[in-house]
Amino acid sequence: MELKDFLKQVHRIIEVKNGKDYNYKDIAKLIGANSRTYGEYLRGGITPLSMKTLLNLLTNLNDKDLVKVIRLWEEENIINKRKGK
Repeated sequence: MELKDFLKQVHRIIEVKNGKDYNYKDIAKLIGANSRTYGEYLRGGITPLSMKTLLNLLTNLNDKDLVKVIRLWEEENIINKRKGK
């Protein structure tokens, strides 16, 4: 699966989970990315190597550890937002 297809699939999962439609600008804001950059990701115009590397790394974790890592990332983002970083 290409990265753009994976991102589109995650985008759809977020829509279903939240029960509403999001355009690419909404998702870009949600993840803290520039909307033009995220749009390019979805079109396959650019494919960031770091994103592919991280996904490949995460595939080596079991489900429990994967959730643990994602929650840690989420908690750090919340803390950094509170600190204004």
